[in-house]
Amino acid sequence: MKSTLTLSLSCTLLATLAGATQAGIQVDYYRTIAPNAFGSVNYAQMWSNVQDSLINNGGADTGSGASAFTNITSVNGQQSYVSSFENLNGVEVAGEYGTRPSWAYFISNDDGSVMDNSLLASATKNYGYSWNGVESSFWGDIDFIPGGNFDANRLVGVRADGSIGTSLADEYIAFIGLSGNAWWAERWTGTLGVDEVWTGDTMVGDADRFDRLAELAAWTEANQDYWAFSITMDGITFDAPNINVVPIPPAAFAGLAMLGGIAGVRTIRRRA
Repeated sequence: MKSTLTLSLSCTLLATLAGATQAGIQVDYYRTIAPNAFGSVNYAQMWSNVQDSLINNGGADTGSGASAFTNITSVNGQQSYVSSFENLNGVEVAGEYGTRPSWAYFISNDDGSVMDNSLLASATKNYGYSWNGVESSFWGDIDFIPGGNFDANRLVGVRADGSIGTSLADEYIAFIGLSGNAWWAERWTGTLGVDEVWTGDTMVGDADRFDRLAELAAWTEANQDYWAFSITMDGITFDAPNINVVPIPPAAFAGLAMLGGIAGVRTIRRRA
């Protein structure tokens, strides 16, 4: 089932809940926009703000500026791509390389008991999108923890005292992650939609390349409907709420993010 909630976990509460048993797995999702993890000078602080928010602030907006963790429900086309050259929303910005529609997530047992770390060994992250009303998978399944190890940049464990760990040898009552996806702006040579095929690092097709700031600034990506994400764990898929793609706002409001309510969406599977 899915329900909307605000998740607030203090260190004291975490310690109290840790002794409970007979839990069901649950995943709390929070939609956001993340700087490009590959190069952004603000990504590390944004990831730190995500952890702080989900552990201490109930998933509320945390931080400020380009490194802020901000809850959203939608993005525009210019917030949906990354690049290897410096840019942000089609404008050259030092230390930024585009943004990704992303999901922060809090995986736990619904009674706060210690997690079974082995559940993560076979877990996958699944991306999708809708283009012109056609739903498609994007990139396919990706190993949740490659080689059984933590992805140190985007997945950490939360101990009962609220501290963070990065070794599966420890006991955790929750895992916090941050995952997102975006178009790779300067290597498109095909239609940005449902029919692309990768050949090495080049997209094959029949459309123009989006490899200059002027083109990116004018790119609305009007045919895209939404981004999708889910986690499959222990044979159960936990669907995140979609991030909708909406028209770029009028110039007077171009500097404002498309913000929604602080709505964490929880997916729960109870064990027999």
